[in-house]
Amino acid sequence: MPVFSHVGLPIAQETQQEVLYNKPLQTTTPNTDPRPDLEADSNLWTKLLIKAERINPNLAGTLHGFRCGGLRIKRGRTGYLLRPDFDPTGNLATWKDQDEYEYDKLMHLFEYREEIKELMANL
Repeated sequence: MPVFSHVGLPIAQETQQEVLYNKPLQTTTPNTDPRPDLEADSNLWTKLLIKAERINPNLAGTLHGFRCGGLRIKRGRTGYLLRPDFDPTGNLATWKDQDEYEYDKLMHLFEYREEIKELMANL
């Protein structure tokens, strides 16, 4: 089952999910890092999520979910990059390996690739 299979559900499905599981889905307004335990890039995540919310709330929510899963911001040669953490146990990160991350990235981040490039360049 895909890790982020719940992202992007239509409203009717979200309502149905609330009824089935007897709890509302979390509504996210990303203004802080949801993983402050990952201290090295926490300030960068707060900035990224605030900027993403201004551009596209759906993108911000998706990035928020990926951060919850253990996505990191790393300094590259020419700027910042998004890089996942891997954890075969699933305790510290969502993805067990690169293949799982690549699948989720393709399914949920690919459509935002231009916005993400712009956000990372201006971080």
